[in-house]
Amino acid sequence: MHVIEALAVQMRVAFMRAILRRPALGDLQRMVQLARADFAALGPPAGGAGVPVGYSFTPAEARAVQARLLRHTLRNAVQNVPYYRELLRPDAHRGVSLASFAGFPVTTKDDIRRHGDRFLNRRCTDVALYIETSGTTGSRLGMYLSTYELEAWAAGVALAGATAGNLTPADVQQVNLAAESRGDWYVAERAAGLAGTTAIMQGTVPPRDALVSLAAERSLPWRRSKVSTVTAETTYLVELVRVGREQGMTAADFALRRVTGGGDVAASHYVRAIEGFFGAPYADAYGASEIVPVMALRCRNGFYHFDETVGLIELIDAVTRKPLTMNGARGCLVVTPFFPWRHCFPLIRYWTGDMAERADCRCGATQNGGVFRILGRERYNIFQSGRLFTQWDCLETLGGVPGASLPLRYWVEPTDAAGATPLGDRPLKVHIQAVPSSDLVAVAAASRAALESAGLSVAEVVAHMHPHFHHFPLRWERRLPAHELGPADTVPAALTEGR
Repeated sequence: MHVIEALAVQMRVAFMRAILRRPALGDLQRMVQLARADFAALGPPAGGAGVPVGYSFTPAEARAVQARLLRHTLRNAVQNVPYYRELLRPDAHRGVSLASFAGFPVTTKDDIRRHGDRFLNRRCTDVALYIETSGTTGSRLGMYLSTYELEAWAAGVALAGATAGNLTPADVQQVNLAAESRGDWYVAERAAGLAGTTAIMQGTVPPRDALVSLAAERSLPWRRSKVSTVTAETTYLVELVRVGREQGMTAADFALRRVTGGGDVAASHYVRAIEGFFGAPYADAYGASEIVPVMALRCRNGFYHFDETVGLIELIDAVTRKPLTMNGARGCLVVTPFFPWRHCFPLIRYWTGDMAERADCRCGATQNGGVFRILGRERYNIFQSGRLFTQWDCLETLGGVPGASLPLRYWVEPTDAAGATPLGDRPLKVHIQAVPSSDLVAVAAASRAALESAGLSVAEVVAHMHPHFHHFPLRWERRLPAHELGPADTVPAALTEGR
């Protein structure tokens, strides 16, 4: 009976998507319930950190689906969203192609800050939640989500976790995401409930407290005796590794099956440290509140796979804003979430501020046109001698320096009083935090050698024993007491108060 009902539900969902309508929330949630029932009878799948297989199209089919959804999305925007009704022509959706769409204006974070509620769909009657982003690119960014979007998002996460065997009724999930990330917080809690998983919504607490919770024996009926999966920002997980090592902890102290990160660049030495310390596979997702339901999952090769049937992903040159289509090209991600999956606060060609490199991955996961390596924030780009060095490049280059802090904290000084990103051929002055009791001169020399080997012209490298005022920002640090970062007299107040 479960098989027959599951087939009927899947057919209803597929039919609604085919006619560009939103599947019923009840059907999406029922799919999770049926998966749970099957696993109760047959046992859950083995699980792992791979990318689940979804709808698969040939490149030509994917482009046709995207073009159709794009026209539908533009029609909704020019008819129902005041900002786009004034910005674009009333018939902007007619005859638009993926190629001609590249000529449309981008939507920036400043556009949203200036115009605010004018991005709200006037036909959306179930506005449920106003959220603000974390503010990593400056001031916070506010937006709205509908009940449908929130619940569909949670159901999608629950179904993906359940079908991959990563969220089951036997699991205990610890969530160390910041409470300020209200959309992610809500979805993590709601998805755990749908999947039958026990959630410990701990938030961003001092690392020692998180480690104690991960290692604690629990007496929950029909559950694992310890936390089996943990979700947090990547650099927070790396901080847990550092603190845990200092306390003499090893993988034997935990019972983790899976570690899930996000929000930060997953540098290769970060992944090795997390998996080695916790003894569990590391999974990572890329996404943002502004582009819900568009997201990407990191595969075993370190690339991020998007499903472009829910949103159009473009790669744009960070300077010229020209489209980049060749594998290996580096630029900024521009995302258009498709209507009707996104209908409350539509965004057309949203400039994410995240750098990426277009890739051709052969891992076997479903590819619908969007495979990238995530390279970090655009604001941390360095242009020198005609070459682009991204945040990912810096992390990979400095991550192997003996004595450098874990997670890596660095700062490249701007070359002018306005604080601009270093440009031209001017040598850089770089600051890096070293491990306590290390040889600062040796750390500085090794860092300089690594940067110069990567092709950068460096004037000076200064190693610091404690977090530097302008070090590369780790978001979770701002929510911890100063004594969790170092001696109180060496840690600027601005570091914990936020900037």
